[in-house]
Amino acid sequence: MSVIKATSLDLSKITFSDVKVDNHGRKMVYVNYNGGKILVQTPKMYVPNGIKRWRKKDATDNKDDSFEMEMSFRGEDKMDKNSVEIQDFHSKLEDFDTLVKKNIMSRSKEWLGKSKISMDSIEEAFYAPSVRVPTDKDGNVLEYPSRVRVKLDRERDGDSDNFTGRFLSNKRFKTPVLMFDESKHLMEMNENNFESVVPKGSQVTAVLELVYLSITSKVSAKWKLVQARVARNEQSITGYAMLDDTEDVEGGEGVQEDLDTEGGEVAATVTKVQDHQSSDESDHEGQCEKEDDESLSEDSLDKVESESEPEPVVVVKPKPRAKRGVVA
Repeated sequence: MSVIKATSLDLSKITFSDVKVDNHGRKMVYVNYNGGKILVQTPKMYVPNGIKRWRKKDATDNKDDSFEMEMSFRGEDKMDKNSVEIQDFHSKLEDFDTLVKKNIMSRSKEWLGKSKISMDSIEEAFYAPSVRVPTDKDGNVLEYPSRVRVKLDRERDGDSDNFTGRFLSNKRFKTPVLMFDESKHLMEMNENNFESVVPKGSQVTAVLELVYLSITSKVSAKWKLVQARVARNEQSITGYAMLDDTEDVEGGEGVQEDLDTEGGEVAATVTKVQDHQSSDESDHEGQCEKEDDESLSEDSLDKVESESEPEPVVVVKPKPRAKRGVVA
């Protein structure tokens, strides 16, 4: 089992198993690549909403929570190397979606119990594609880049219905999801700190595993997070950012005049961060009625996902003021 870059993914090597039924009666089809698992390394991609937690409206605990990360194809229209890789990854996933739809058509009886399904019907009702086009709650297409949705598996506390708070890349071997910063230092991540490990607006290079196709009323692919390297949003303030008082600054009033000018920039930056965050504050309000995480029936999630990519806010740099005692 080895990781391949998304740009090297050869769809001709993908095969699908017969339908399997697990202990809970859920149907799935395993996806193989050269007879093994599919582990894909993505380009560096924008994560508009960080890692999100979905919770039922009336939930009193975390037992039915699910976690996901959406990676945006934003920037694929540029000409740098990473943007070209994003574009290629986008195309590979769209080709994968086409491959799955063709298999749904040819194996409709086995997969969905229907003797014949048209491609139009598959696209409209029987397949949730890996490449997701953002829509509002009424199904209207939004003018934002497409995304791929990645799931995070959780560790159960023994055989109980409780969870330990850890995220796993492999449930059988209890292998944790590994998160690294840009210096390749390992960062601990759990259900208590996931929002600070992958904040909104981060950029992430990830290793994803295509686990299986889930079959409910429709077919959908489960992409699972294995590990990631996180480049935090440069607009996020995570350390000390206060302006010092005048008496604490060396150089007296003349220096303070410079700080006033600098302070205008800092204040504008803080406003930009607040605007960026508030644009997505509705993400966790009115949490949706979610389907079982393993079944990947995503209708309820799609209905409430009207969040948008944060629009840029122009930071106006104030004109520098002359220092006191200095003739302009």
